Amino acid sequence: MFRSGIMRNFVATKVLLAAGLVLAPGIIAQVPAVSRTEPAAVALVPGGSAVTVILYGQNLQLLDKATVVQNGRKINGAQATLQDGGSATERSVRISAGSKAKVGTQAVLEVSSGKGRQSTKIDAVTVKFVATTTTWYADMDGDSFGDPNVTREAATQPADFVARGGDCDDTNAALSPDAEELADGIDNDCDGLVDEGLMTTWYADVDGDLFGDPNVTREAATQPSDFVARGGDCDDTNAALSPDAEELADGIDSDCGGLVDEGLTTTWYADMDGDLFGDPNVTREAATQPADFVAKGGDCDDEDPTVYPGAPDYADDGLDTNCDGKD
Repeated sequence: MFRSGIMRNFVATKVLLAAGLVLAPGIIAQVPAVSRTEPAAVALVPGGSAVTVILYGQNLQLLDKATVVQNGRKINGAQATLQDGGSATERSVRISAGSKAKVGTQAVLEVSSGKGRQSTKIDAVTVKFVATTTTWYADMDGDSFGDPNVTREAATQPADFVARGGDCDDTNAALSPDAEELADGIDNDCDGLVDEGLMTTWYADVDGDLFGDPNVTREAATQPSDFVARGGDCDDTNAALSPDAEELADGIDSDCGGLVDEGLTTTWYADMDGDLFGDPNVTREAATQPADFVAKGGDCDDEDPTVYPGAPDYADDGLDTNCDGKD
C-alpha cells in the first residue's frame, strides 16, 4: 500500500510538471483565465483593417497561441496573433481577416496555453465577418460627439463610441459641435474659433471722456477696464478734446474733426500802411484779428496810406489812388 501510493503521487507530479502547471507538490496549478475583453465582439471585413482585442484576467502570461475557429476548426483566411508584452492580467490579440474569409461567417477567438492533453483553451471573443464597417468615435463625456483622434472600425457600435466625431474636448460634455458659442474665451462649438461673432473692438480711454484712442484697441467679448466702445479721440490725455467737444477758436482741433477752428476763422489781410485796407495777396486765416492785419482787402499799394479803395482819385495824374484799376 505504501509503495503503491508513492508511485501514484510520483506519476501525477510528473504529469503536472511536464505541463508546466506546478513547481512543487502542494502548489496549486496556474491556469489562464479570461474574465472580460474589450471589445466583447468584433466585426471584420475580409481584406480590411485588423482589430486589436484586449484580454483581462489572470495568469495570461501563460497564453501562447491565438486562433479564430468555428466548431473547433480554424477559419480559412483569418489570423490571430498574441502581441508581445502585456502582463499576467492583460494581453492584446490582433485579429485580421484575409480576402478568403467568408462574409456572414461567425466564429470565436480562441486563446490557449500548453500542448496536447494539458492544453488550456478559452473562447474569448465572438468574431463576425461582414461586408463593411463604420468608423466610430470615442465619446467619453456622453455628449453624442466623439473624439476624432480616438476611433474604431466596427460593423456595430462599440460601447462608449458614437458615429459622429468633431468633439474638441471629450472630457467636457458642454463643448461639442452642437453647443452654443459663449463669450467665455473658450471654443464652445468646436469650430476652431473662440467667441466668434461675440467679440467687440474696444478703445483705450485714458482721459475718461468716453471716447477712446483709435490706435490702442483690444478685441474682447466683454468691456475691459479703461476701454470704451467708441474711438475717435485725437488726444486721449485731454478730456476736453473729443468728437463730442465744441470746436473753439483756440488754434486746437477741439472736436477731433481733423481741422483746426473750422467754421470759426476769418480771412485777414496784411495792412502795412495802416489805411485799414489790406493786401489781397498777403492773408492769414485766424479766429481773432492778428496784429497788422485787417478784415478788408483790396489795397493795391500797401506801402502808401493814400492809396486804398475809395480814396480820392485825380484825373490824368497817372495814379490809381482808389484802386479801381483806372487813372
